[in-house]
Amino acid sequence: MTVSIVIPVYKVEQYIERCIESVLNQSYRQLEVILVDDCSPDNSIVLAQKHIKNSPLSKGIVFRYEQHEHNRGLSAARNTGMDAATGDYIYFLDSDDEITSDCIETLVDASENGNVDVVCGALELCGSVEMFSVALSFYDALYKGGKKVLDAFVRDRIPIAAWNKLLRREVLLAQKVYFKEGLIYEDNLWTFELVHSVNSIKTITKKTYHYWIRPSSIMTSTHYIQKYGYMLMVFAEREEFLKSRNLYNPITRNYLVKNKAVWIQCRLCDKHIPYKERFKLAHSVLALDDSYKVLGYSFFYYFRWVLHQIKCYICH
Repeated sequence: MTVSIVIPVYKVEQYIERCIESVLNQSYRQLEVILVDDCSPDNSIVLAQKHIKNSPLSKGIVFRYEQHEHNRGLSAARNTGMDAATGDYIYFLDSDDEITSDCIETLVDASENGNVDVVCGALELCGSVEMFSVALSFYDALYKGGKKVLDAFVRDRIPIAAWNKLLRREVLLAQKVYFKEGLIYEDNLWTFELVHSVNSIKTITKKTYHYWIRPSSIMTSTHYIQKYGYMLMVFAEREEFLKSRNLYNPITRNYLVKNKAVWIQCRLCDKHIPYKERFKLAHSVLALDDSYKVLGYSFFYYFRWVLHQIKCYICH
């Protein structure tokens, strides 16, 4: 089986050679590597090409280069790579991260001879890890059938990130699981659409990805209001996706309600946002759909958070 590794490239000249080296060191050699230059203003793509050309490890690996005429963003670069790929599976790798030397081999072995639509590996956090506040859990499990895949997703058993997933190419193209261009938090929407489009997902606990946390990255950006505005777009796009494919079901409906409610509760407690903006964001979510259910869960989560704060105060 051939695996197409898609690497979007934009303003990563400090990290691109490290990323490329991790690909060159793969124990699995049936690789097609597609680098998509998203009109990067620095020497990222030049450094990548030079590193590949000068490395004896590049022998046997197919390297292809795609270039955008103007900067279109991460989602567009991934879509370009997906369309250019010819492998049995696609693997997305961010150009400021790296993968373990046995990453692709491990995921291919876990695919059960190509019979699993998606294989997700675990990750190791690197860099400014103190800035990353999300708790991560990984599981060894196989979910087969649409209902089991959805159930695993709503129980946070499937990672949200697009990277570090081995993805069957024919399924992505047949179901048109593309990234929404011009959107931050694009992985939230894309993975939501993915789990509604595949029949099997396998997760493993072995670490195959080194995720580097940088203070200047999108994930660590402090433009809170702008970032949350994009998340509102994700909520709306999810609803549109379900309507366009007539995919409403109790599992998904309940997930969307609780997801919005948790998001509202977190925003109301976010000290980085002015009070007026907090309620404005909450009102925008409630205006989308299922407002009474979302509001009810929001109050529940909020009071649970208050009780937790009181408990912490008493204990300390």
